[in-house]
Amino acid sequence: MRLLSTIEESATQYVDLIHETLIRARSRDANGKLFGYWPTLFNYIQRNPDRDLRRQQLVLQTERWKSSSPIARWLHLAGWATLFHYRNLRMPKHSSEGQFLALSRRKAASQFGLLSVILGALVQSAWWISVNNLPLAYAFIQPFWYLGFRPIPETMTVPPGSFTMGCKVGRDDVGGACPDGVAATMDVDLPKPCALGKYEVTFLEYDYYVWANGGKWAAPDKYPTDFGFGRLFRPVIFVNWDEAQSYVRWLAKSTGKSYRLPTEVEWEYAARAGSQTVYWWGNPLGTSRANCAACGTQWSDKGTAPVGSFGPNPWGLYDTAGNVWEWVDSGPLAYPWPANLSALPTNNQRWARGGSFDDQEGGARLAMRGEAEPSRRGSNVGFRVCLDSARPVD
Repeated sequence: MRLLSTIEESATQYVDLIHETLIRARSRDANGKLFGYWPTLFNYIQRNPDRDLRRQQLVLQTERWKSSSPIARWLHLAGWATLFHYRNLRMPKHSSEGQFLALSRRKAASQFGLLSVILGALVQSAWWISVNNLPLAYAFIQPFWYLGFRPIPETMTVPPGSFTMGCKVGRDDVGGACPDGVAATMDVDLPKPCALGKYEVTFLEYDYYVWANGGKWAAPDKYPTDFGFGRLFRPVIFVNWDEAQSYVRWLAKSTGKSYRLPTEVEWEYAARAGSQTVYWWGNPLGTSRANCAACGTQWSDKGTAPVGSFGPNPWGLYDTAGNVWEWVDSGPLAYPWPANLSALPTNNQRWARGGSFDDQEGGARLAMRGEAEPSRRGSNVGFRVCLDSARPVD
């Protein structure tokens, strides 16, 4: 038996099966909107035309999820777009489909939370680099700092030995006579030299130090200017002697290792790397061996080069000639020094070694010394660290 219904429209009689009558449109209201014989059922069907199809898809996807390995089940849960299609399906909580939807929603919530954290970190990083005049790359680097990734200077082991320190006639008087304060020599033994920084301390390493010591928010005065040369892997500049000392003290405390500035003896010994010439590679300055005003590079007399842009000396140290002058932990004292090198007197001046991008060939000599106030900052002055395994951390 079937239930029938009749309707007359425009003098024409129509006969319908009763279930078709219930779901078909009856007419239009005054606003032109369709309405059915059973409005509640009609409107529900209009709002959910694909409900049965979605239910079938859910059943199939649940079966695939159940048949997956425990590890792969997480990957086979529904994604955000699929969950949106399933939003109107009401499944029993203890059914396989209900459990599948519940776990899929938990996965989507955890993904949303993680994405919110990442976006929040990027927004904070974008604001941070803006107020501190830092490059865009730092917005992507700072989140790694929060996760504990620290840029720490790499050091190279320096073998023990002895050398003649100072400007030796016939060895170092190339590109001009030895100037006052350098025109003398002394023989030095180093039975336990420190491990010297492979590169000059970079902006990335120093900026992390500033960030870890009050620079996580607005601190534009704490981050040294790069003078338009660039940051990241270029040597840090506009850092005075006291600030360099503060950096190595912090580095020692934060790592538990005895970092410090190298003494002038340690610096020149490591920079020469056993050579008996004015530069570690020989007597002629040549071209493209270092960054100095007469070195013929793209940075010569213009600015700093990224550390490691030129080859290392035989002991694996880069940029010991040119690029930036490097602060050392020694005060000015004429050669020869007292026998007790650990008790050298100090005064209000400090030495820097190595020459810089704006020095001529004489200034880039390994024997060259630069004297300056410890408070001096400049576009051509930086430093490198020294790691002394024999000394305890204070």
